[in-house]
Amino acid sequence: MSSENNPFTVVFTAEQGEDITKLASMGWLVKQIAIYLDIPYLELQNQFDDKDSEFRKLYDRGVVMSRAIVDISLSNSAQSGNLTAIQMVAKRNKEQYIKNLKHELFGI
Repeated sequence: MSSENNPFTVVFTAEQGEDITKLASMGWLVKQIAIYLDIPYLELQNQFDDKDSEFRKLYDRGVVMSRAIVDISLSNSAQSGNLTAIQMVAKRNKEQYIKNLKHELFGI
């Protein structure tokens, strides 16, 4: 169901949008965010299930931003010669390559 056709779509304030992004970046579940925002869980879960909804976009942005912050920090440490960081970057790059390949080949 597209968010444009859903009469129950919640409109978020700018502050709520920032909260959703931050909470998603910390690994909060949709149910926890619903409780925090005082929005019925099923309403928010329906929006999460709709990949075109504002909530889903904000949530996904938070998840991606969290990963990016860690990857950038690791990359900087690796470039400075930190051997553990170099190993972790190599591992994360391999995991990301496999994930991208699965998505490209199988759509998952």
